[in-house]
Amino acid sequence: MSKGGLRLSIFIVLSALLFLTTPSFSQPSSKVIKINGSSTVRPVVRIAARVFGRKHKIRFEVKGGGSSKGVRSAGQGIVDIGMASRYLKDSEKQKYPDLIHHTIGYDGIAVIVNSKNPIKNITKKEIQGIYTGRIRNWKELGGPDMKITFISKEEGRSTLDLFIEYAHLEVKQEGEKMFHRIKGYKNFSKVPAEVIGPNSMAIVKVAENPGAIAYVSIGAAERAEHKLGKIKRLSLEGVEATKENVKNGTYPITRPLNVVTKGKPTGIIKKFIDYLYSRQGQNIVKNLDYIPLR
Repeated sequence: MSKGGLRLSIFIVLSALLFLTTPSFSQPSSKVIKINGSSTVRPVVRIAARVFGRKHKIRFEVKGGGSSKGVRSAGQGIVDIGMASRYLKDSEKQKYPDLIHHTIGYDGIAVIVNSKNPIKNITKKEIQGIYTGRIRNWKELGGPDMKITFISKEEGRSTLDLFIEYAHLEVKQEGEKMFHRIKGYKNFSKVPAEVIGPNSMAIVKVAENPGAIAYVSIGAAERAEHKLGKIKRLSLEGVEATKENVKNGTYPITRPLNVVTKGKPTGIIKKFIDYLYSRQGQNIVKNLDYIPLR
């Protein structure tokens, strides 16, 4: 299959995974519950919105944009519910003191490479070397003689925040390029990473490029790995990137899946969040390969 054909096939599969969960309602209502934020939390909320909305005859508008957007939109009252795959930052708590986060599950961040890459494990030091441009070829890590193409998340994505916190990196974004440096160092690398947004974009890039490396939600990586077979998760410091290892606390990069409200939720918003906590809601979390609360 040609590179273009592969890209199209992957895009169609990933798009289908998303749009199969798009809320659809036969009976419109004047009330529309607006939600935006994390692309990681979004699949859970979209399916829950479809089921809950049909039962209660409520319309939902569920959009992405990243965790920071979800927090900001909830804090400013632009949406009824924000989504964030991280806890609130101190600066956000100060700016929006009424915000409350509601944890509905857990996830981890997986480092992914193309399935043709024989590398199986990576260390924090090696991640630093790749993202600061000091390691440029996979043969330096015991792999094939192949250029490394490294991909990073755009600013405002909690996946980026958690990844650079773990790797002790700092970033500077210039357009569609991201420059990294080790914390405490003066200069950023002159070798940029390509910047992408949602998990699906990173998965497509890695699937079509044998030399690529990126980091995405473990849940998203596991689904794509099983459905497409074009990517694989690397072990991190010898620990496999699995849901089980997130749950038992041995995997080093984990995060909560949160929905965020401005103040204590009431009425239909409270009922919807209660649904996310219910057995049915937690089954959605589990079926999307995330870790439920119970």
